[in-house]
Amino acid sequence: MKTLSDYIRLATFVAPVVADEDSEPASSIIDTQASGGPFDAALIRANIGTFGADLTNVKVKIEESNDDDFSDSSETVADGGAEQTATAAGELIFQVQRTKRYLRAVITMTASGAADTAPVSVTGILHNWAKPLPIV
Repeated sequence: MKTLSDYIRLATFVAPVVADEDSEPASSIIDTQASGGPFDAALIRANIGTFGADLTNVKVKIEESNDDDFSDSSETVADGGAEQTATAAGELIFQVQRTKRYLRAVITMTASGAADTAPVSVTGILHNWAKPLPIV
């Protein structure tokens, strides 16, 4: 049996929710130095369910900051966290290498009417593995 040589931590950025364009879900701010950290990287997966009839797309990006409430000017898009767009139900995968302490997912939705919802969740594994990950 193979084992992992480094600690890992599971993280929930956005708990499963039916998101609406008018009230896009807030992301939890993940402290990469707590609970066994510091963790230098993350494998993040955004799951997006069936689109409402008027929903055009769902965009997700991963930001990082040195401030725990993202209120300072140091927030930037994390390396590997560039905005990705889903135009139908599916998943978006990010392999992030961080340079700042805190991470969060930012979700924006575009719609043209009242049926503008989709189920969304964003989870990740914080780790110290090299990027890109050798995913098979």
